[in-house]
Amino acid sequence: MAESRSDLKETKYDWLYNPQNMSYRQKQRFKALGESTLKTARAWAIKELAMFLWGYVSKT
Repeated sequence: MAESRSDLKETKYDWLYNPQNMSYRQKQRFKALGESTLKTARAWAIKELAMFLWGYVSKT
């Protein structure tokens, strides 16, 4: 069984919440999570990149 990660405990809604709607305190907490070496942080970054690329429109 996998070890429990205390740094991920109670962060489910931090990952789901829209960063544009976060308070300053929430942004600071989420920034620390996003810059960590967690696999969850990497998966979130890939998801955000994919969402950005999906909405990309060429200006040519």
